Amino acid sequence: RLSWPLLVAFAAPVAADTLVVGNKVDDTVSFIDLMSGEEVARPASGRWPHELTLSPDGETVVVVSYRDETEVGRSLDLFDVGTAERTGVIDLSPAEAPHGILWVPGTESIGGVTQYPGNVLRGDIARREVIDALVTGEDDPHLIALSPDGSRLYVTNRGSNTVSVASIDPLEVVATWPAGDGAEAIALTPDGAELWVGNRKAETITVFDTRDGTVLRDLAVGFDPVRLAVSPDGALIAVADYSNARVGVLDATTGDQLAVVDLEAGAGISQPSHLGFSDDGAAL
Repeated sequence: RLSWPLLVAFAAPVAADTLVVGNKVDDTVSFIDLMSGEEVARPASGRWPHELTLSPDGETVVVVSYRDETEVGRSLDLFDVGTAERTGVIDLSPAEAPHGILWVPGTESIGGVTQYPGNVLRGDIARREVIDALVTGEDDPHLIALSPDGSRLYVTNRGSNTVSVASIDPLEVVATWPAGDGAEAIALTPDGAELWVGNRKAETITVFDTRDGTVLRDLAVGFDPVRLAVSPDGALIAVADYSNARVGVLDATTGDQLAVVDLEAGAGISQPSHLGFSDDGAAL
């Protein structure tokens, strides 16, 4: 049985398409052959593998060791997607509780956040080490997004209800934007022009103009927006409602709600934690 909540990612190794699943409660990572639907491997990971990121070539997956009630993680695990073998560990000490993570395109490095002491960091995959880090000064950084040109990172800070904007080279905070209460979910439009932030406690979504941080729209959605996803063409925004087991679909231009899917009634799914569009945008 795979433990919920999960984070999933798709890869395309040589043999077959693979679904990679972080089993947060089990401290394992599942590798599932999508052609057969079979789980081919379930190696051990660090504590609570809550977020993960894939290399652009789909060959390497990097998994955070986050935290639970008894232990705080301080590392990232690297796995070979084709073999499901752990190939290395990046020690993040003294930073703790890594969460949001992404691969920086065109590089052999990842960007990520740690909740304590509120770091944004860069990790070198080949060298298996942190190569740069900064403290944002904000409380409880959680999720991260990267501008299409790879020059800027955006980080939601749940405790401060803000967004930190950091340049990649050099790694430094260039702006801090006020968001809503419980700012967590984050998504950029494909052109990088708008940043959408889900404010869980306020049940709102704040839409920023990334040129200067101007708030374009503040949408009262009546959802607990734990995660956001933008369709490949930028026309739709999907919202995962953690508290009510729903997914909402919004028009990205107007913010109007186009559809709501009841996951509990339709599929017996509760507490949806992650979501994404298919490559063609036709399915979630």
